[in-house]
Amino acid sequence: MGEAYPCPLCGAAAVFSIQLPVRPVYACPQCDLKFVPEPWQVTLERERARYELHRNRLEDEGYVRFLQPVVTCLVRQLRAGGAANPSPPFARILDFGSGPTPVLVELLRREGFESWAYDPFFAPGTDLSQPFDAVVSTETFEHFRRPRAELDRIAGLLRPGGLLVVMSALWQPGQDFRTWSYANDETHIAFYSVATFRFIASTWGLRIIETNGKDLAAFSK
Repeated sequence: MGEAYPCPLCGAAAVFSIQLPVRPVYACPQCDLKFVPEPWQVTLERERARYELHRNRLEDEGYVRFLQPVVTCLVRQLRAGGAANPSPPFARILDFGSGPTPVLVELLRREGFESWAYDPFFAPGTDLSQPFDAVVSTETFEHFRRPRAELDRIAGLLRPGGLLVVMSALWQPGQDFRTWSYANDETHIAFYSVATFRFIASTWGLRIIETNGKDLAAFSK
């Protein structure tokens, strides 16, 4: 495992970090991303098949509770003037990577926001030609095969002053990836830390305005 792979986020030479049961994880010394190199990533077909097993529904109280911190964060920041058009019904929000059932879109609509779902598998035809006041990405960043390209795209979707809210479990110093269930999901191939989010902010012209340091962060463009 001595071979170096370019980091898919910053391009620096990453080195082998740890061996999981069926795949290695590499670490980037520049942006702190840990990732599974392309030769060990699952196919797109297998990834989609996993998503299709999800049974997330608006009637699922547990799933709605899981999403509530994202909704609360977004509503608080938008109504505090954190985007170009902070008040409903004017704020346009995109759920980037919505999955087969866009529950978050409906929750945001109930808050009075105009919301749309985009997903490369399940909602690829969404009109992305107009900028958004906020982009939300829940449990999506860890699936990015090319996070730099995805962040270029997301940053381009935000109007000046717009918000990006991300939910993805962050790896912590001393984290044992071998016992971390998040790292042992075969569809999870990119793992971020607080330092990685700081790198993202500085590279894409964003500012971290809120984070719990564990799995949620809000950025302002």
